[in-house]
Amino acid sequence: MKILKIVVGVVVLLLGVLLLIALLMDSEWRVERSAEVDAPPNKVMAFISMLPNWPEWTVWNTENYPEMKMSYAGPNWGVGAQQSWDDGSMVGVLEVTAYDPAAYMEYVVDMDNGGFVMQCRIETRPVLSHSEVIWSCWGDTGASPIDKLMMVVFEPLIGKDFQGGLDKLAARFAKERAP
Repeated sequence: MKILKIVVGVVVLLLGVLLLIALLMDSEWRVERSAEVDAPPNKVMAFISMLPNWPEWTVWNTENYPEMKMSYAGPNWGVGAQQSWDDGSMVGVLEVTAYDPAAYMEYVVDMDNGGFVMQCRIETRPVLSHSEVIWSCWGDTGASPIDKLMMVVFEPLIGKDFQGGLDKLAARFAKERAP
């Protein structure tokens, strides 16, 4: 019985420390990844900005999520373009909010009807004869310590997905340029 009291005490103490740390954490978060792509920025942005192309270069597609169903509304690219999805466990909407065909695309992602919302930007910059593509998203968890702690887990997962997409994008353009 004494060992059980000690174990319970240690668990309660650890949970208290974890809660205190979470309360002190910043509620704002940001994820950013980049890659070099062997194509000029305007060509890369033209491909990225066409939402129906996203399953080809992002990791969010039926290859990785066989149950995923996607639909599109509005224009295929530019401000107002929308992509919606349902993968059986989550529904979401991506809507383009700002667009410069030579430089960037900004969009909002709303998952589970406002359960998780993030602002995102994909930017292309010229680097010699190719492009640097920078993909970033950010948001605010609010005051919830649980949401703050969840972002500690989700930030690296989002970053891994971004890097996977950027790597596929770079491979796509490298293949296009190969003789």
